[in-house]
Amino acid sequence: MAESNSRLTKNKAFLQQQERLRMSKPSSLAIDLRNKVTGECQPYQFGGVTHYLDDRGYSLAKRLIELFHGRYTIGVYELLLKAIKTLAQTDVPLPSVKPTQDILTRDAQQVQLLHLDKFFQRADLRILYTTELEIRIDDIMYHANSVDLSATAVRVVMKRAHTLNKHDTVLVSFTELTSGSEPDLLNNISHRIVKIEHDALCTYLILKRIDQNTADSLVY
Repeated sequence: MAESNSRLTKNKAFLQQQERLRMSKPSSLAIDLRNKVTGECQPYQFGGVTHYLDDRGYSLAKRLIELFHGRYTIGVYELLLKAIKTLAQTDVPLPSVKPTQDILTRDAQQVQLLHLDKFFQRADLRILYTTELEIRIDDIMYHANSVDLSATAVRVVMKRAHTLNKHDTVLVSFTELTSGSEPDLLNNISHRIVKIEHDALCTYLILKRIDQNTADSLVY
C-alpha cells in the first residue's frame, strides 16, 4: 500500500513538472480580444507577435509576463484567455449613465430653481463641442470624444475602460485640433481625472487640466 502511494506521488510530481515545462515554453500564438471585450483594443508587440488587447487585457499580460520571467509563453497565453473569460462572466451589469443637467438652464420660459443651501461655482464657460482625443496613461492609449469643453477641463466619452481611476494623471492630445505650425501645442497636455463613471459599454470622464496657476477650489 505504501509503495502504491509513493508511486502515485511520484507520478503526480512528474506530471506537474511536465505541465510547468509546457507552460514555460515560448508561444507564437497571438491574443486577439477584438469583438470579445467591450473595451477598445490596441495593438501591442511582445514575444515577436502583435496582440490586440484592451486596457485590462494588457495589464494582465504584463503581470503574467513578469510571472514567467519576462517571456511570452504558452502559460501567459492560456492564463490570460482564461482570466478574460472569467472576468467577463463575473462583471456586474452597470446602469446607463444619465446625462448631466446644467445648473443653470438659461431658459427664459422656465422657472429656474436654485438650492440656496448648496454652494456651487462655475469655473469656466463650457461649450458643447465634439472632437477626437487621445488619452495616454503609462503605455496604454485610449481614443475618446469630447462632449463639452472649457478652458481648464473637458468631458469625454470613450469605450469601456477598466484600469482608469479617479485622480489618475493622464496625457491628453487634441488630435483633430492640432495645428500644422504648432504641432505640439495641443498634444500630451497633463490632466487629472476628477470624475469617472461607467455603463456596460462606455466610460465617461471629466478631465481637469493640471495648471499650477489654477486654484484647486474651482469646479467643472
